[in-house]
Order: sequence, then C-alpha cells, then structure tokens
Amino acid sequence: MRFCLLEMKGIRHFSEKNVDFAEGLNIVWGPNESGKTTILDSLMACLLKPSQKEISSLKQWNAPYSEIALTYNVDGETFVITRTLYPTVKDVLKGETLLLEDREEIQEILEEHLGFADRTLFENSTVVKQNEMQILQEEDSRLVVRDRMRGLLSGVPERSTDEALEFLEKSITEAQFFLKRTEERIQSIESELQKHRKIDEELKDAKTRLAVYESDLARDQSLLSGYEILIEYRRAESGYKHFASTMEEIEDLEGYMGKLPIREKELVQELQEELERISGKQDELLVEKRKTREKLTEQKKKLSAIDDELEGVEAEEESVFARLGSLLKSSRAKKKELSTKRVEVSQDVARLEDLSERYEEQISEWRRRFRERGERLKRLIEQLGEFENWPADMMESKRKEYESKIEEILQGMTREELEQKMLAKREEADIFRASLVKEHPDLKNREDIERISIEKEKLAEIITEWEEKIAGMRARVELLSSETEKQKSLLEELARSKEEMEEKTQQMKADRIARDIITLVYRDLKEKFAPELEKRAEILLSRITRGRYQKIVVDEDDLDVLVKVPEKRKPVNVDVLSQGTRDQLYLSLRIALSELLSGDKHLPLVFDEAFYTFDEDRLKEAFGVLKDIAQTTQVVVFTHDESYTQYGHPIPLRRTE
Repeated sequence: MRFCLLEMKGIRHFSEKNVDFAEGLNIVWGPNESGKTTILDSLMACLLKPSQKEISSLKQWNAPYSEIALTYNVDGETFVITRTLYPTVKDVLKGETLLLEDREEIQEILEEHLGFADRTLFENSTVVKQNEMQILQEEDSRLVVRDRMRGLLSGVPERSTDEALEFLEKSITEAQFFLKRTEERIQSIESELQKHRKIDEELKDAKTRLAVYESDLARDQSLLSGYEILIEYRRAESGYKHFASTMEEIEDLEGYMGKLPIREKELVQELQEELERISGKQDELLVEKRKTREKLTEQKKKLSAIDDELEGVEAEEESVFARLGSLLKSSRAKKKELSTKRVEVSQDVARLEDLSERYEEQISEWRRRFRERGERLKRLIEQLGEFENWPADMMESKRKEYESKIEEILQGMTREELEQKMLAKREEADIFRASLVKEHPDLKNREDIERISIEKEKLAEIITEWEEKIAGMRARVELLSSETEKQKSLLEELARSKEEMEEKTQQMKADRIARDIITLVYRDLKEKFAPELEKRAEILLSRITRGRYQKIVVDEDDLDVLVKVPEKRKPVNVDVLSQGTRDQLYLSLRIALSELLSGDKHLPLVFDEAFYTFDEDRLKEAFGVLKDIAQTTQVVVFTHDESYTQYGHPIPLRRTE
C-alpha cells in the first residue's frame, strides 16, 4: 500500500489543504500548530472508521462542510476513500472498477487492503508516535502482537493456536451436550404434536360459523342503521313542518297587521285638517282681495276727478290769459298741485292693481292645493274600505293584539331565529333522506314511525344475541388459533431442532478434524515467530548502532526482549541501556514487527517525532535504514526539525495555514 494524496476541507484549522505523498521517504516538516497531527489523524480516520468523538474532533467548528479524502495505491490499482464528516456523515470508496457507499462494505475492503482490522494492532505496527518507541515493553501490546503472529504462523487468523485448540475442545464438548439435549427435546415435541391432530378441522369449522354469524350481524346492523336514519329523518321532517306551520301562522298575523290602515287613517285626519286650513286661508285671501278691489275702485274715482279738475284748470287758463298776471300765477300753482296729487293717486292705483293680482294668484294656488288634497283624501277614504269608520285608537289596539299573538308564538325567539331553525331542520331532514335513499332506498317512503320503532327495538335485541354468539365463537376461534399457533410453533421448532442437530453434527466433525490438524501443525510452527523477529531486528539494530549491538533475544512465550552487549557475557535487560540506545533498539523491533505483521501488504511506516533522542550519527544511520526500507515500503516522518528534510521528499507546512 502507498499513500498518494490526502485532501482536507473544513478540517480543524485547514479550510482546504492537499498533501501529496511521494514514493519512498516523505518528510512532513513544520513548526508546532502547523497541522502535522491533523494530517496524521486524518490519515488514520480515512483508513480506520472514525468514532463520533474523532469526527467531532476533526471537523472545523464554523465550517459549512467537512470532508477528508485519501487516494492510495494497492498492487498497482488506485483507490479513493472519502469520508464526509459534516453536515451529514457519509463514506464513499472508489476504485477503477469499484464504487461503494455502504460503511460496512467499505470497511471490509479497507481491512482487506490493510491486512487486519484491529486498531491497536494497526497503530502499533504502522505508526510510531513520540514516546511510543517502547511498544514491546507494554504487556497489552505484547499480547496483541503475540496473538497476531501466532495466528499468522499457524493459519488461524482470529486467535492464537493455544486458544484455537482450547476453543475447539470446548466447542466439541458443547456440541455433544447440545445433541443430547436436542434429541430429548425432539422426542418431547413429537409426543406433544399427537395431541393437536384434529385442531385444524375444528378451527376451520369454527371460522366458518363465525363468518356466518358476522354476516348476519352485519345485515341486521345495516337494517338497524336504516331504521335509525329513517326515524331521525321523520323527526327532522316533523320538526321542519312544525316550524313551517308556526312561520305561516306568524306570516298570517303579519298579513293581518299589514292590512290595518293605521297610517292611512292618520293621513285622512291630517288631510282633513289641512283642507280646513286651506279653506280658511282661501277665505282670508278673498276678503283681502275684496278690500283691495274696493280701495282700487275708490282710487280710480279720485284719479278721474283729478283729471276732470285738471281739464277745467287748463280751460280757465286760456280764458283768462289776457287777464291780470296774478290770476294766471294762481292758476298755474293749482295745476301743479293737481298734477302732483294725480301722480300719487296713479302710483297707489298701480300698487293696488298689483296687490290684487297677487291675491288672485295666491287664491288660485290655494285652490289647486285644496283640489289635490281633496283628491288624495278621496283615494285614502276608498282604501280604508271596511275600516273607514274605525277610529285610529281601535286600529292601534288591534295591531297590538296581533303583535302579542306573534310574541306568544315565537316564545322568546326572534323571527330570524325561527326561520334559521326551520331551515336547519329542512337541511337536517334532507341529509337524512339522502343517506336513506343511498343506503336503504326500500325504507324511504315508510311513515309508520311507531311500527318502525317497535321493529327497531326487536332488531336491537336480535343484534345483542348475535354479538353474544360471535363473542363466544371468537373466543373459541382464538383458543383454537392459539393451539394451532402452538402446533405451528412446535413444528417449526421440530424442523429447526433437526436442522440444528444436523449442523451441530457437521460442525462437531469439522472441529474434531481441525483440532487434530492444528495439533500436528502447531508443533512445527510454535518456535518460528521469536527467531524471525530476532533475525530481522538484529540486522537493523546492528546497522543503526554501527555494529555495537548485534544480538537480540526475544522470548517466544511473552516477547520479553534481552540485548547482548559487548561488556557482558549474558544478554541483559533493556532497562540497563541508555535512552538513546533503547530507542534505537525499539525502532529496529518496530520496523521488524511491522514487516512481520503486515506480511505482503507493505503498509506505510509512519513516524511522529520519533527520533528526538537520536544523536546526529545515529540519526543518519536510522534514516539510512529508512531509505532502504522505503525502496519497498513507503515511509512518512512527521517532524518539527527542518534538517530532516535532507533525507527525503519534503512536505513543508506553515503555522498560518
């Protein structure tokens, strides 16, 4: 396996970041807080299904979208595993001929590419973190590694050989016990099934009778429903007729009230009074007109007398023209006086004539009014008809009598409320009739409500009897059904027990064969792991320490490590070594362990700040070893030391990214 490209979007402080990995040795270099741990965690999350806690840790808190994708190569074929972390969690695995979205299927393919699914095993064989060089000093890790190696060497991948043999012996014993117990149970089931032979026929008969009862019940319930609808329809129809009759009675009374000519009677009185006023006014105007005519005649006489007198004065002037001047002067003065008087009288005559004409016009207008009022009065008297001689107070008393009857009929309701109730009853009756016509047309014309009520009561009693019969029959069917279900369950259990007996018998045979084969093979393979680990680690340690330490002893049972040092005759415990030497030893063991655990998968080796205790010379030797390993296995080193970049393909990071 080889990493090709890591793509991150919305991951921790990376809004968007791509990391290209080269073949061989890669140096991911950057200061603290530049994202080295984020890249390493993203690689792990791509290869091993991340937990919810890891997803929460990776996604950027304010990013609308979080996703990581790793492009990697296995045996020449390129794959891309994409894990969307936010807003929804989704996984996609693409290959040249592969496209998966099911998480379980994806994980199965990844486990196939990695060689194993155990997270601890993967981390301890592939990833070497700061202060984690001493993996083989940890008891839990040694047990995991030992079991894995025993499994690889013995061909039983899920457990160690000892556990496999123990498991098989236990499985064989359990199978024998199971077969004995199952055989006893089969005999018991077959005996019990003899008691249920006639249940099917009884259940079939009970269901048939129940169906007949239920059919008869449904028929009678339908008829009962029809009776109920019919009764409700007739009641609603009766209610409507009652309200309609009441409304007709009220309308009749209102009609009688409408015929009372109370207003006409009042208008007759008003017109009679008005005619009297008009007649009086005419009389007054005639008197004034007559007086004006008399004054006019008198003034005309005065005017005629003045004219005669003026004529006499003019004649006198001509006869005395020659007389004395004083007489002439007196005549002129008299003429002037008469002329002035004539003007005054003429004006008074014109005024009186105008006043007389106006009186005539007013009299004519009052006569017209009198005539119109008289004609209207005549029509009103004709309209009064039989009520002509009724006084107004008598008509008012009759009207109050009608109103009192209407109030008595309404019983506190308004006319509008009565009308609404009548319409509501009509609508209710129409609804019931429509339902009756649709569901029970044979009942729509029946009106014998009393007889229908009696039939309804009898039908209700019959329905009660049907319900009691049905309840009893249902209880019978339920009892027989439970017995049938028990029989069915027993048959299924019998078939299942026989099938399980067959499977368990075959499994027991297979377990016995496997036990015998593993026992034979394990004798030859038991001692292979520790020597192989020693051999590979010794080569690496010798090169890193430049030949000072060449011999390693790994206990084949618990993987304890001893080292042969030049100053001692016997191998010593690693605790006596310096920290730097211990780190070099465990680096050698980790590389050898990774090679053994991964088999032919050649998983990338990842080192996270793993060389901080190495001096310059041993660091060069260590990187020399890593370069050799990188010829067949990709190596990725994470460090804050820029000088490491001289040893491989540099992948620089910046704190501000």
